[in-house]
Amino acid sequence: MADATVTAHGGGELQTVPLGTIVLVTGANGYIGAHVVDEALSHGYVVRGVTRSEEKGRGLKQYAQAKYGADRYEAVVVPDIEAEGAYDTVIKGVAGVIHVASPVTIQGSARQAIDAAVNGTLNILKAAKSEPSVRSVVITSSSVASVLPSFEKAQKADHTTWNDVTYDELAKQGFPDGNPAAAYYASKVRAERLAWKFYDEKKPQYKLNTLLPNVNLGRPLEYPGAQAATTSAWIYDIIKGSRSVIDNVRSQWYVHVRDNAKLHVRALADPSIRSERIWAAAAVFTWPEVLRILKELHPELTLPDDPKQTKPDLTVVDNKRGEALLGGWTSLKDTLKEMGTSFP
Repeated sequence: MADATVTAHGGGELQTVPLGTIVLVTGANGYIGAHVVDEALSHGYVVRGVTRSEEKGRGLKQYAQAKYGADRYEAVVVPDIEAEGAYDTVIKGVAGVIHVASPVTIQGSARQAIDAAVNGTLNILKAAKSEPSVRSVVITSSSVASVLPSFEKAQKADHTTWNDVTYDELAKQGFPDGNPAAAYYASKVRAERLAWKFYDEKKPQYKLNTLLPNVNLGRPLEYPGAQAATTSAWIYDIIKGSRSVIDNVRSQWYVHVRDNAKLHVRALADPSIRSERIWAAAAVFTWPEVLRILKELHPELTLPDDPKQTKPDLTVVDNKRGEALLGGWTSLKDTLKEMGTSFP
C-alpha cells in the first residue's frame, strides 16, 4: 500500500505520508490523542500509539485492534518522554509523527512544567531527525501559545501571534510554584517556540506543522476503561448539576475534538501544508449559550442556571485555514448533541 493516497477535501491527493506506513502518535490514550489515533486508522495508516505505561494503553489497544485489525495498531510504552533518547527505539520505521503528549496537570514549579513540555517536544523532533523514514511531524500546541483570552477588550490572533508575555513574566519571577495556569501557558509557548527554532536550525528531512486548539469538546473515544476527562468532563459535570465550571471557568473558543483530530492527520499527510501554525478553533462559546442548548436538547434534565462566568472571549481568531481544510466546523449544538447525557 506504499503508493496509496488519501483524497483531499475538494479534490487533490494527500501523499506526504503514504497509506499503509506507520504513524507514531504520542499521548495516544488522551482525549485528543485517542481521536487522532482513530482518525489516522480510519484513513488507512498503521498506528504506533505511545503511552506512559502498558496499563494506560491497554484499553485503546483493544479498541483499535478490534475495529481495524491486530496488524494495524501497535501499543508501545515510553515511561519518561523527557529522558534523553526516549523515542529512539519506537521511532524506527515510522513515516509520520503526531506529537500530542504534553503535561496538562501541573505539579511543582513552573520551571519543571516548562522543561517537561520542551524536553518532550525536542526529544521527538531529534528522534525523528535521526530516522530517515520520517517525512512529516505534527505537534499539538495550543491557542495559549498564541494569545490568552481577552474579556475586556477586543484583540486579534492569527498564525503569526505569540504569547511570549506569560513566559517572560514567569522568568522575571524565577519560575515560582503556585500558578499552574501560567505554568501551562508558558510551557506551551516555550515548547512550540523551540520546536520551530530546532526546525529552522537543524533543517531535518521532514516537514513540520503545529495545531493550535482552544477548548476541545465532543464525546471522548469510547474504548475499555476510557473516562470523560479534561474539557469533555466539563459538559458532563454540568449535566450532572455541577456549578463549578460555569462559575469558575471563563468561556473561550471551542473546537470539536474530532475536527481537531482531522486537522492533525490532514496536516501530517497533505504535501501542501508545510511549516504552518493552524488554529483549531470553531467559534466563541459562552456558558449561557451552552446551557440554552443543553436545555433544548435535554428538557428532562435539571441543569444549573445563572452562571457567574458570562463574558465572551473578545479575541478575534483567524481560523479560516482550518475551516477550509475541514470544509466547515462542527457546530456547538451538534457537538453537544453528540455528547449525550453521560459517558461512557
